[in-house]
Amino acid sequence: AWWDAERGVRSEWMTWDHVRSLSAAGFELGAHTVSHVNLARCDRETALREILGSKAQLEAETNSVVRHFAYPFGGVDHFSADCLKIVQQAGFASCLSAYHGGRVRRGNDPHGLRRAGITPWFRSPYQFGIECLFDTVAPNADTITPNAAGQASARHDFAATL
Repeated sequence: AWWDAERGVRSEWMTWDHVRSLSAAGFELGAHTVSHVNLARCDRETALREILGSKAQLEAETNSVVRHFAYPFGGVDHFSADCLKIVQQAGFASCLSAYHGGRVRRGNDPHGLRRAGITPWFRSPYQFGIECLFDTVAPNADTITPNAAGQASARHDFAATL
């Protein structure tokens, strides 16, 4: 992929046999679009094709129901309110993004779950673990809501932050 090529990284992508092996071993797999596009920059037809196509292909290849979706890149500027509607209407039980940390709490919107993005910021797995443990990336970012332009945005509640 282009993001690896820019850094001189040679990626070893999984084959469908690898994916099927994970599924057979009991791993629950989620969709992530067909071609890892920035959904905020796609028209509705492309977003539909990317989201629904990835779900259909993964279900066909693994002979299992795909219940979860994760936005490529995962930032609030990488998906829109329309994409969120497509994900919900496609029947996904949950949807993940990578903005503002990765701790999920009871009561969080299942279609607005956070996950921690892996970036060069983390110097070691230990630093990453500490960041997640203390939720210092952005404490208590609870929900995804569309702004006036239709872009998704995070609503923060810092009241419980120590």
